[in-house]
Amino acid sequence: MKEIKLRKYNQGLNQLFYSTRLEGENELRFNFSPFDEGSSWIANGPLSKIMMYTGVNDQNGKKIYEGDIVQIIHDQKPVIKQTVRFNHGKFIPVCDYRSTELRIVGNVFSLKKDGEP
Repeated sequence: MKEIKLRKYNQGLNQLFYSTRLEGENELRFNFSPFDEGSSWIANGPLSKIMMYTGVNDQNGKKIYEGDIVQIIHDQKPVIKQTVRFNHGKFIPVCDYRSTELRIVGNVFSLKKDGEP
């Protein structure tokens, strides 16, 4: 079974929170401790953005989530940066490259005004 992990960006606190999976009798919930403290409300309002783990780690072993900016490496040289997104049932660009060709260089929430992480 695929490992399901989520993270939440809270705009009000300008911080990322990573989930803990809670299994109940008739439900599956994710707690974003220590922030949620057992709350079953996944998003906690309009200031939150939920992102899913792609199931792939980058060349340094870091988990790649939606919203991460990855550097694509070809022939051991950085080629292009792309934002990870879910589109038509797959995570782009993660589905097109081996994990050894991907390196996380930031995320969409850490962008500066010039668009660089």
